[in-house]
Amino acid sequence: MMKRFATDSMFYRLFGSFLIVILLLCVFIGVAFTVFLNTIRAEITKSSSLNLDTAVRNYEEHFEQIRSIGLSLQFDEQISLLSRQQQLPSETVAAVRDQLRASVASPYLYLDNLLIYMKRSQYVIEKDSSADAELFFNKLFYSEQYPLQFWQEQLELPVSFAIYPAYPYWENSLGTPVSKGQSIPILIKRVYDDQSAVLAFMDSRRAYLDFFRPTQGDAFTILDSGGRTLFASTATALPHSVLQAGSGTGYVKADDHYYFYQHGGKSGFTYVSVIPFKHINAQVVRLTLVLAVLLAAAVLISITVSAWISRKLNAPVRHLVEWIGQLQPGRPQSNIREFRLIGDRINHIAEDIHQKNSMLNLYGYADQLKRIGQLSDHFQPLDKPFRLLLFHLTPERPALLESSQLQQDTAFVREHARDWYATHVEHAITLQLEPCEILTVLHFDEGEEPELEEVTSGLMQLLSPELQACLMTVAISGSYSHVKDFAQAYADVSALVKQRKLGREPQLVTRFEPPPTLPFFTGQEEQDFYANLTGGNREVVLPLIRRVLGRLERKQAYACQYDEVANEIVNRVMKTLYTHHIELSKLPGTESPYEEMKACHTQQEYVDRLESLLSAVCELVQEKKSANDPITSFVTTYIEQHYAEDISLDMLADRLHITRGYLSSYFKEKTGINFVDYLTTYRMNKAKEILSRTDLKIQEVAQLVGYVNVSTFIRVFKKQTGTTPGDYKKLKTG
Repeated sequence: MMKRFATDSMFYRLFGSFLIVILLLCVFIGVAFTVFLNTIRAEITKSSSLNLDTAVRNYEEHFEQIRSIGLSLQFDEQISLLSRQQQLPSETVAAVRDQLRASVASPYLYLDNLLIYMKRSQYVIEKDSSADAELFFNKLFYSEQYPLQFWQEQLELPVSFAIYPAYPYWENSLGTPVSKGQSIPILIKRVYDDQSAVLAFMDSRRAYLDFFRPTQGDAFTILDSGGRTLFASTATALPHSVLQAGSGTGYVKADDHYYFYQHGGKSGFTYVSVIPFKHINAQVVRLTLVLAVLLAAAVLISITVSAWISRKLNAPVRHLVEWIGQLQPGRPQSNIREFRLIGDRINHIAEDIHQKNSMLNLYGYADQLKRIGQLSDHFQPLDKPFRLLLFHLTPERPALLESSQLQQDTAFVREHARDWYATHVEHAITLQLEPCEILTVLHFDEGEEPELEEVTSGLMQLLSPELQACLMTVAISGSYSHVKDFAQAYADVSALVKQRKLGREPQLVTRFEPPPTLPFFTGQEEQDFYANLTGGNREVVLPLIRRVLGRLERKQAYACQYDEVANEIVNRVMKTLYTHHIELSKLPGTESPYEEMKACHTQQEYVDRLESLLSAVCELVQEKKSANDPITSFVTTYIEQHYAEDISLDMLADRLHITRGYLSSYFKEKTGINFVDYLTTYRMNKAKEILSRTDLKIQEVAQLVGYVNVSTFIRVFKKQTGTTPGDYKKLKTG
């Protein structure tokens, strides 16, 4: 009897259970540690691959950006003119230098220098100075690898874009070499032009630190398509398998290093990152030893504590069993005071749980939908099909977002939705997720899906007359079978809300439809809009805006798309005000233009407010031009009266008795557009008018707007409008 008591006692059962748990934990820790080691290696590989991918994308995009800047300079009319001249006008050189300085002003271009080398005049123009080519390349910006003769040879080659290995540059003008850092030379020129080229010198070290972001021990190398090293952060010999990788992407392990490589799709370069793994293995070994010691200590301590806890738990239970064995049969347990206290407490807890059950459901659903996960172990929603209804309230004006009236409307909708769906559906939970969002979760049995559209329409008719400060949009999701789909269902119903159309009446959305693809402006419309807004031409700007808004109305665009278009227009308005130094306070109204646009909810409201805003801006621009700008007024008036004649910036500067450079800068500052661009835009607008209302030949139209060479006219017209004059005439005349 004593033996049975000993083997079946709570002590041995508890102690044995603790030992089993300890054994399982040891097994789990061993498996977890093995997985952990493998995960470390996998994460290193993944992290290194992602880091290299980011560096490749940054370098490829940056090379393309520098190429674009170089080509724009190469095709600049002033620079093209200089490359064909033996003697260089100082005014033109100064203007070109300003262009170069503007091109490298951004620190994110990582350019040490940007220059124009002209072979005919053997002259170099850079961002800060200009000098003879021999002096510049042998003294001011000297490199053993790239002397003047090297660049003369490169101009003879039929290439338009070339990147050369990084090499140190020095300044040796006073006899003592001064380091200019290590740069990657980049050549941009026309393929068969051997007279001039744009040379960009990229700061290799700064670009490497920002693009690659190395950690301790990492190395980085760029190889061109022929295997030549363009840049290397350290002198690292690459294995043959990497050098022969070609256009592949991957990694190899050799010489105690991982070599990750990736091919650049645009440049054809191969980018290689080198990651050492010796220190990682050492850390893993140390971690293994520490874990083994800790595990042994934990097992020993756990066994000791388990024996002590088992004895402590077994003692009172044994005493209680002995006491129960001494009780008289039939003695009512309810007479024991401790039992009555325990029973009363359990009844109180049950009542409290029942009262708070509904609140727990609300927090549980919010926890599931917002993917917080804090209640995932305590909340189990009904395992039934469900649908979601989302009530989204949009303030009529942004100023009402924090108003008490909006809060009252939200509370009104929430309480009525809770009562309404609790009456029509057996399992309905209504909760408020955001200040202007109310969500209802409806569970139903398989095959007994309620007619939610009809039920919801009745609720909307009840709510609509009572809403004072907001517009209501109601979205109904499809059916979902599993509770794990709560988050996806919420995302789907939130997307439906964004399909609201213009209008102040409540709207019900039940089906997802892809939004119509609508460009805010066509290329020509955008150019015309900004040019005429900057010039204060109300007669052109307002029809353009009506055309854009009409396009949105015909395509049945969503309200959010109207909001995007309005914001884009306001952005251009702000830029125009800034360009002309006009204070925002001079606009009509007390709210900002952005806030006024958010108060628009119908087509006519958008038309009225945008026309009012743009009319005011054009009027302010005209006042600014007429009141304070006699020089710009003279230039624009002269262009309007003589656009068919030969007009140049030098001629107008002579008439105004000012320098050409001053007039160019002044006109750009006052109008926000270059003189040449303004003249070209005006002539092209006149050309479009003539093509639309006459049958004149293209050559005659070109002469009427100031172009002697019809080829030049056709090229400029196509660049401005995206189409040739002939095609434009056919389009307009049918």
